[in-house]
Amino acid sequence: MKLIEDVILEDKTLFTSFDMLKEAWRIVDDLVNCKNNCPIVYKYKKNTNWPQAAYNLLKNDNKMVWIK
Repeated sequence: MKLIEDVILEDKTLFTSFDMLKEAWRIVDDLVNCKNNCPIVYKYKKNTNWPQAAYNLLKNDNKMVWIK
């Protein structure tokens, strides 16, 4: 109901702009079409929480206060 009301009132706050949508698909297409040496895709072992690169990033940024 809220979205219908926003359309009637021409309030675009809750809607994605076409430029944002295009950029999101460009990023997804880059990931889908990347075959080898993808710089933004990190592999990690099954049953682990995240790739080592993510751990290092958070550790270096002092965001991992809960990890020993």
